[in-house]
Order: sequence, then C-alpha cells, then structure tokens
Amino acid sequence: MTKLRFILAMFFILFAAIAGKAKEPDFMYIREAKDALRLFVEAKYDSLYARFDENMTKQFTTETLEVIWNKLEKNYGKFEIIKSAQLLPNDKMWMVDLTIGFINQDVSGKITYDSTNHIAGIFFTQANKKSDFYKTPNYADTSLFYEQNISFGDSEWELEGTLTIPKNVIGNAPLVILVPGFGSHDRDLTLGKNKIFKDIAWGLASNGTAVFRYDKRTYTYKNKVEKQIDLDFDDVIVDDVLAAINKLHVSGLVNNNRIYVAGHSLGGYLLPRVLKKYDKLAGAIFLAPLGRNIAEAMLDQYQYFANLDGKIDDNEAKSIKAFTTQVNNSKIVLQNDRILPKDLPFGLPGSFWKYFDNYKLEEFAKDVNIPTLFLQGKNDFQITDTDWKTWESIFSTKKGCTMMKLDSLNHIFHKSLANPIREDYLKYNHVDKSLIDAISNWLNRK
Repeated sequence: MTKLRFILAMFFILFAAIAGKAKEPDFMYIREAKDALRLFVEAKYDSLYARFDENMTKQFTTETLEVIWNKLEKNYGKFEIIKSAQLLPNDKMWMVDLTIGFINQDVSGKITYDSTNHIAGIFFTQANKKSDFYKTPNYADTSLFYEQNISFGDSEWELEGTLTIPKNVIGNAPLVILVPGFGSHDRDLTLGKNKIFKDIAWGLASNGTAVFRYDKRTYTYKNKVEKQIDLDFDDVIVDDVLAAINKLHVSGLVNNNRIYVAGHSLGGYLLPRVLKKYDKLAGAIFLAPLGRNIAEAMLDQYQYFANLDGKIDDNEAKSIKAFTTQVNNSKIVLQNDRILPKDLPFGLPGSFWKYFDNYKLEEFAKDVNIPTLFLQGKNDFQITDTDWKTWESIFSTKKGCTMMKLDSLNHIFHKSLANPIREDYLKYNHVDKSLIDAISNWLNRK
C-alpha cells in the first residue's frame, strides 16, 4: 500500500528549507526525541521504556508512562503536532526541547540522552496557552461580525470550518472561501503563533465581506489520508473546496451571486481546476500562487538559503545535488513507474508527482473568464518572478484581471526584510493591512 507522507512543521507553509549545518549526531537526537514522543502518542509504552537508561527504569514503569500521557491529554486536550525541536547540549548529555501542540495548549517536553544514547530524563512543563497567542489585528473590529461553525462534505470526509459573517449584511454579504496550500493546515492557517487565514477573515469581515476558512482533510483525517492509495490534490484540496462552495451556496447566510475563492500558494495554483469544475463563481483571488511543480520551486529555495551567507559549502552543495536528482526523477514518473519514493522529493510516491505532470495549468486557465485578482509580496522567496511571469503570460491580457505586488511583504503577507529568512515566519505578527485593503477594494470596485 502506497503511503503519502505529508511534511511536518515548517514545511506546512514553507515548501522546504535548506538543510542546516549541524552535525549528524545533532539531528540524530532530535529524530530520537520525536520518535520517543511518537511512542507516547501511539501508546507503545513498552518500546519507550526499552529506551531508558538504568536510572530511568528504576523510576518509571510502563504503567506510570501511560498515566503521564493520559494526564497530559486530559489537561491539555488531544495531541496535535510537534511544533518545534531544539537541541540543547550540556556536557556529556544532550537535551531536546520539543514544543508539543495539544488542542487546548502547548507543552514543552524535554528529553535528555546520555552518552550511550539512552533516555536519561523526560520532563513536561506547561507552555503558553493558545488563547494567549492571538491578538486582534488593529485593522479588525470584532463588534462588526460574528462567527459560526459549519460542517460540509460527505460523511466519509466531513470537515468543519468557520464562517465569519458581517452583522450589518447578513444574507447579502459577498463571500470569500479561503483555500490553503500544501500541508496539513488547520482553518486558521496557523504557523507558530501566527494565524494567517484568521487575520484575513477578521480583516475582511470588518470591511463587510463574509469569509469561510476550514480545516483541511489532511489535518482532520491525517492518519486516514496517509493510508490512501494514489491520493492526489483533487482528493485533498479541489473536492473539498467544491463541497464548501456547494454548502455555502444554499446556506442563506451570504450573497449567492457573489461567492469568490481565494487560494494561497498551492491553493492558488489549483484554482483554475476548481473554476473548471464550478463555473458560477463571481471571481477568484490568487494569493502568492505557485506557478509550477512544487519540486522546482523547492530547488530554488534550497539554492536561496544556501547562498544567504554568500557561499555554498560542501554539505550544502551535496544536498542541492541530491535534491536536484530527486526533482529530475519527479519529472519522469509518468514514463517510469519503478522510481521508488526514496528517490523522489520528500519521499512522496510517484502518484503525487504524476498529478503535476497531468495538470496543465495553461489548459485549465485558458477558459477562466471571471474577474481575477493576483497578489504577491515583493519579498516572497518562495513564489518568485518565475511563478509570477507564468501567471502574467496567461492572465494579464484577460478582461477583469488585476495583478498587484505588495511592498515589503513575504509569502504569508507579513512585513519582511528585503532578504527574508525562514525564521521570519515564526515571529509573532499579523497579515499586513495592505493585503486586506487590496482585497476589500477589489471586491468593492465599481
């Protein structure tokens, strides 16, 4: 059975990042710590106990490990994701500090290893409450709208989302459905303490536009999705967008004649396919849309990060060469079914890459004749001029097309330096007001 493995943590937004310069043992301890937490999550306490050093085996039993984990989930909700991992060397010991995302709260988990690579300590402490993370953007007025949870989709893949509705135009507000990109995203498009889609929803709703954002199938049904054979982006993105459109069209909560879709990154890349399948939309908004195969864009990012310090060392050159080979393999999977996942980008199977070969952007986009808005930050290192020019060549001459680049913004539409880095995404910030204004002005144009 083919297993599609979605990339965790930063890869949910960042297609990928160049490998760091830490030594292999550093990564080994981080991998070991993540694997130890996985044993907690999967209730494999015997396997976890077998990794303890002599002192730990005297202090704990498999029963006490189960009690510890059950208490964590009772206090903080079900486990969601490992958000970050940091290595803290100390003499002969190595400590990995994990930020563990539970539904209601984040927890810091510190796992210490001795010189023989056995676990010498495990310690969990409470981190900041999720409710403390999000502050209302200064361009949003929560007195002007309310929110309602809505379920949609068939019974096998039913999803939930949040509809943000302006109070003064209930039933008559234009609607924007936000479409996330690659990865296992929640409805807010959460990255660290930042909530990109929530910012956009609250900003637009404060200006009279209803917004629907939803948990992706790969977020709600992560384990189930990973077991599917020949899964493609129709399954995990396109079909769910169409289901959301159909549900909201009959909801009576919005103006049925003014429903728009807004796709971010890969979500934008797939909008022409959505529009091909549903031709009654009022318009489409492309937010930093990918314009090519993800692997090609990733290779550009590898080279970008490698060159940030002005030189490419031997390890970076080796990583780039290896990834280039995988990218080239991804382009020939239609002709060669024997290419193994380990020889393809991110270890994803051939069915994933065949989708890109079969998806001819120009063919789907040529029949799009509704108003379109393209927005991209000038400091976006993920979506480059290569992508932008692809969209320009297809849409710039179409009637009703508006294309704008926004000053000083990065891929998630935060203010950014001219030479942005990955860590910028983890700094607490809000989507810039210039994005909210650009969308609102376009929706309200005469």
